[in-house]
Amino acid sequence: MDYYQHDEATTFRFQLAGELAGPWVTDLEHAWQTATSIMLHKQLVLDVSDLTGADAPGIQLLQRMLRSGASLVSAEPPASPGLLRSLGVPVAFKPRQESSRSPWRWLHQAFVG
Repeated sequence: MDYYQHDEATTFRFQLAGELAGPWVTDLEHAWQTATSIMLHKQLVLDVSDLTGADAPGIQLLQRMLRSGASLVSAEPPASPGLLRSLGVPVAFKPRQESSRSPWRWLHQAFVG
C-alpha cells in the first residue's frame, strides 16, 4: 500500500492506494495521529479513489477516522450508494451496475454487509 499526504490551505488529505492491511494499518494510524497534531482547524479528507481493499484492522481504522470527522472522497462512486449513506455521506447519483470485480465490493461488504 501507498499513501500520500497533501497539506493544503483548508484541508489535510490522505490519498490511499492499494490494500490497507497488515503493518500499513499501524503506519497510517501513526501518520494520522501526527497529522492531527499539526492540522489545526483543517478538514481531514480520505481519498479512497485508489484503495483496493482492507483487512479488518484497516476497516476499523477507516471507521475511526470517519467517526473523528474525516470526509471520504473518491474519483468514482462505489458500486453501492448504500455504503456512502451508511457512513452519513449524502448521495446524489444513480447507482451503477455492480460488478463482482468491483474494487468497491470489499468496502461495501465491510460496512453494509
